[in-house]
Amino acid sequence: MRLFRIPRGVGPRFSALVFACLCAAASLAFAEPAERVVDESALRLGRAALEHLSGQSRAVVENLEAIDFESPSTFGEADRAAFLLGHAYLELGSRAEFERLAATVAHWKRDTPYTRWIAFRRAALASTSASAEAPPETGDAAADALAAGLVLRSGDTTGALARLSRLDGAGATPLSLYLKAVTLEASNADASDAWARLAATDTLSALGRDLAGAAHLRLATRAAERGEDPSAHLLAVPSALRVS
Repeated sequence: MRLFRIPRGVGPRFSALVFACLCAAASLAFAEPAERVVDESALRLGRAALEHLSGQSRAVVENLEAIDFESPSTFGEADRAAFLLGHAYLELGSRAEFERLAATVAHWKRDTPYTRWIAFRRAALASTSASAEAPPETGDAAADALAAGLVLRSGDTTGALARLSRLDGAGATPLSLYLKAVTLEASNADASDAWARLAATDTLSALGRDLAGAAHLRLATRAAERGEDPSAHLLAVPSALRVS
């Protein structure tokens, strides 16, 4: 039986929420036993992000399978870990393992873009034989952006930039362009071209408009610093982002 029709347009909403979740709190150096479990899970997630950037899906699985997904409340980023693990399972063709993970996540009380993606993919796999309709997006771009964000958060700007550079061209999204610009700045490199490219990107989605607006603000600031007229960039900023 077909569960439901996969909504079109999931990608932009999903990517927007992925971007909102990229910055998480760091673990405390001195932790109680329960917090040490969180620290270990966070370390595993960080290693898995590096392995994902290297295209090592098997290593992603090896790092994340040790996390206790039956008790997600013990790890604040369990949804992100489950998303990367589920993505790796599908990359490896491990549908049975993905189904077990998805069934576990389905019982969580937590509802996030990551858990919803797992539910969408589970539904798509369940209905594949009943319809010739194309399944929803594989999540590759979102997984790349999430992994790059996690690596950037750890301070590895070189690793994050290497992966984001691979998304240039047809695979580039407003989110990946924004992350690349931020990563270049964190590396003390010139990000002018990256901001200009983001400012000129497709603005059909709410996320695209917001990120393009942020790019115009950044370019306007740079223009003003050089003594140039920033008006063109300021006028291109969506009204919701303008500071009165």
